[in-house]
Amino acid sequence: MISPESKQDVLTAVKTLEEALKEGIPSTISPAVALQLTTLVRVLAQEVAELENQVQEQGDRLRNLEAQLETQYTFCCGTGNVPLAQKVADLLGCELDNTMEPTLENPTLRVFQGVEFKPIIRDTLRGKVAILFQSPSPAYEYPPGSGKRTYGINGEIIQVQLMIDACVKADAKEIILVMPRMPYARQDRKKSGEPISSAQLLQTFAFQGASHFFCLDLHAQQSMGTVNKPFDAPYSSYALVPWIQNYLVQEKISPEDIMFLAPDNGGVAMNTRYSQMALGANRTDVAMISKSRNTVTGKTKVNAITGDVDGKIVIIVDDEVGSAGTLCQAAKQAYDSGAIKVIALGVHGLLHPGEDGQPGALERIRQSRIDLLVTTDTIDHRPEVLAAADDPNSKLKIVTVAPLIAAVIQKILSGDRTSDLIIPTNGDFPPVTT
Repeated sequence: MISPESKQDVLTAVKTLEEALKEGIPSTISPAVALQLTTLVRVLAQEVAELENQVQEQGDRLRNLEAQLETQYTFCCGTGNVPLAQKVADLLGCELDNTMEPTLENPTLRVFQGVEFKPIIRDTLRGKVAILFQSPSPAYEYPPGSGKRTYGINGEIIQVQLMIDACVKADAKEIILVMPRMPYARQDRKKSGEPISSAQLLQTFAFQGASHFFCLDLHAQQSMGTVNKPFDAPYSSYALVPWIQNYLVQEKISPEDIMFLAPDNGGVAMNTRYSQMALGANRTDVAMISKSRNTVTGKTKVNAITGDVDGKIVIIVDDEVGSAGTLCQAAKQAYDSGAIKVIALGVHGLLHPGEDGQPGALERIRQSRIDLLVTTDTIDHRPEVLAAADDPNSKLKIVTVAPLIAAVIQKILSGDRTSDLIIPTNGDFPPVTT
């Protein structure tokens, strides 16, 4: 753009020449030449002004185009964990399109008799990035006492498939599937007569048109290799490690008094990372639980603890908490081995309700030696779980992962690296909003 100084120089030259001509034409310049010079300078000044206007208009167009490019995405969700989807949308500063929300004019428009789904995306998708948010959660009665249940994991998986198809047929440029909790993630290996369900599910989504995947705390990182698509799988340590550090400061606990305890052999790497991030890079010592599982009932039994937890505050990190049976047994074993406190961190807090007269996860935790259970909001928690988390006397605490999800989405859209959010190596984390 032409600087104001350059424009002012031209205008000053015109004014000076006009004043000189008023005082008299120099003998060395003929009146005709002087008139030509005046006309030329005036034309030049006009062209400078017009050029500046053109540059200004082009700059405005470029800024408008940049603004359009920054907002060329649609953020949609199904019924799976709408509260978390809304938190992420608020952090991104965009509208949340709940594709399964019934309209007032026709409450059955999107859910037909027999529970057939019809997701509707309001925004025009041609040439846009479609961000589909769905964190399939177990079904529960809602409203409580109504006899009605939410759609549950399998119904919400069908919603994802229909949403992907809607985006493909609407000519979306890219489809980013955001599933904070990947369903069927524990069915990730070959067993006789059983499917590898996690791989089948991801491959189905990719075949239907999902072009980018995002999940939190996959049960097995090799699941990313089942699809030949971009895949971001950060850990919730982004939110949980700062919580641990703040807790230690508030309770005036020395890092030397902490021992991380892996719930099984597969959890050693995760607990080691948490120990290093929360306590220091030199902390590589973690204890481990030795357990066995009944192949018929699926129930686990904690046999012993390898490692020294005597006189320690024990922290157990696991990717998923279902019945909480293993955690409760581990807490008892830790106390029997001399631990003075047990804190459990479970990323995906399924926290199954009780069935057939058996206590549910909340009741097991209440009766157990666990002093505090910290989970995240990747699950659309049942009302009783949320009530327990709001109770200051409860053992349950919920930490939001919305800032992590929003940060990863922003990096994906801008083309930035997400490695600093996947496996952090120190305690320097961006602010976490709870």
